[in-house]
Amino acid sequence: MWYNVVERGQLSAGDTVLIHGGSSGIGSIGVQMAATTGATVLSTAGTQARCDAVSALGANFVANHRDGQLIEQFTKAGYAGEIDVILDIAGGDLMQAISTWQHPMAELSALA
Repeated sequence: MWYNVVERGQLSAGDTVLIHGGSSGIGSIGVQMAATTGATVLSTAGTQARCDAVSALGANFVANHRDGQLIEQFTKAGYAGEIDVILDIAGGDLMQAISTWQHPMAELSALA
């Protein structure tokens, strides 16, 4: 996890990281670890209760990926095109949509 996010992804203070699947066991560790770097931590989860739990772990913004408004949520919050590192724990079709508005030089690590 540390290697994928910090070493390979070169995550540091001032960067923005998206951890897709932040409420999973691995994702929750990733959220907490990324928060210690001083980066802005974004995440996704499948229910509002899980979104709240991920926020409590240190995520700055969490979107519910099951409500059909994922891209709109991140865009409205001002994160479109601002993601430097993506850690995909959940997999699935969401990564295609997310990858369309990441930073052009973003690092993607898929563990799903």
